[in-house]
Amino acid sequence: MVEMSGIDLKTALPLRIETERLTLRPPMRADVFDLVDQANNPRIARMLKRMPHPYTKADAIGFVDITAQREAERAYVVTMKRGTLVGVASFMFAHGHPPEIGYWFGEYYWGRGFATEVVRAMVCTAHDTGHFPVICAQALAHNYASARVLEKAGFGRTHTSVDAEGVTKGKSVIHFRLEKAEEAA
Repeated sequence: MVEMSGIDLKTALPLRIETERLTLRPPMRADVFDLVDQANNPRIARMLKRMPHPYTKADAIGFVDITAQREAERAYVVTMKRGTLVGVASFMFAHGHPPEIGYWFGEYYWGRGFATEVVRAMVCTAHDTGHFPVICAQALAHNYASARVLEKAGFGRTHTSVDAEGVTKGKSVIHFRLEKAEEAA
């Protein structure tokens, strides 16, 4: 496989992914209010490595205008078919490593199978490009629901580590990996 830059990896993925119930699309300024409404929740922040709390309008604008535009990330807002924002999902790219899937959903939407639906769709989409035979993910060890979502989507646990820095310093992190199955001839 040819070595690709972050921007090449990002553009290998579609701007939009559709599932039976959901649409994954690029974040836009019109999402700021809904992002704050859903993400400004300590129960969500407690489960994630990158979510600040409180989550403010400035955080949402930063996500839309900066984070989601980075070469090293393909970010999607996740909406119901009728347009209601329910969460965020993304692929993150680090040189020399497989892409990593990350996601969060508003608390009201927990337990409805949305995360599993989104992760499965992201995996299929990434594998279909032919550029991503391996995909990784992480979950804080106390985030049992996220670990279960990843396992249902086919990810296997590879190891556990302890974060050495940031807001999750000292917390256990479970690392996951999924390899595309070889197609039968």
